[in-house]
Amino acid sequence: MTSCNSARPPICLCAWSILTRLRWPRSRFATLLDRLDRLDALGGRVLAFDPLFAEPDRYSPANLARDPALAGAFRRSATASEFDKDARFAASMEGRGGWAWLCAGAGNDQLRKSGMVEIGDAPGTGLSRLVVTTPLAPPLGKAAAGIGSTDVAPGAASGVVRKVPLLWQTPSDPLPGLAVEALRLAMGQNTIILDGVPGVRGVVQFRGIGALAAPIDAIGALWMRYRRDDPALYVSAADLVSDEASFATRETALRPRLEGRIVFVGTSAAELLDIRTTALGERGPGGSIHAQIVEQILLGETLRRDGFIAGLELLAFVALG
Repeated sequence: MTSCNSARPPICLCAWSILTRLRWPRSRFATLLDRLDRLDALGGRVLAFDPLFAEPDRYSPANLARDPALAGAFRRSATASEFDKDARFAASMEGRGGWAWLCAGAGNDQLRKSGMVEIGDAPGTGLSRLVVTTPLAPPLGKAAAGIGSTDVAPGAASGVVRKVPLLWQTPSDPLPGLAVEALRLAMGQNTIILDGVPGVRGVVQFRGIGALAAPIDAIGALWMRYRRDDPALYVSAADLVSDEASFATRETALRPRLEGRIVFVGTSAAELLDIRTTALGERGPGGSIHAQIVEQILLGETLRRDGFIAGLELLAFVALG
């Protein structure tokens, strides 16, 4: 979500967030995938969906056929399955190396796509916990290249998102967050390394993904270093799923904004309850927070808070008090 220039990291120059309302059939999201693939000649990009698709598409004829009141309207079962919009969406995801399809709360109910190596005394047990998980609607979870959590503010009573867990502990095993899983796929890595503190159980140090690492606290959370939100960084999903003639007129302008990027698909609709407040007092979509995490890790511009700083704050409080 930053301007692109030669000083930016080579893995991903910037991350863009596409905002849309989600009252669309899954076939519309399949069209979005197809259009992004058409725009991207460079390859090596990642697409991360912030919304959770937990239920089958209610607009799909295959789903309607399961309703006893409507089942008689379908002469044969194959008629509905041929128009299964979830199946079309999944087919658009499969076979495209580098696509990350991520959702909130997928853990013990869904296979984790990334490898996880824990070094030390069970560091993963100290991570922020997802007590309940929600699986993806089949067959989407199987088709996804990556699965992670999109939660950004566990227990934030103030409503301000100041730090975000990069890794979670589910009832079964550790799970990466949305930004970490997107970075893993963008770098072509299979494994995330959790490094513990020698002799201390349940304390994690995030060693990283390949050559990348980020400073996190003992429960796996990253302090956010926000920058001002910029509407110019967002691309409307409506521009990507419009009719062929309208898309063709925008294709040349859209290509440099999306080609080779890590793309986050999210929503700006207030009624979907994904509008978050940052430490700068701004309100924006949750997907943009994940994009900023990717940006901060790639640029190495992260906030660090260690014991030395905490000690200085305590001394200053005592002296001034």
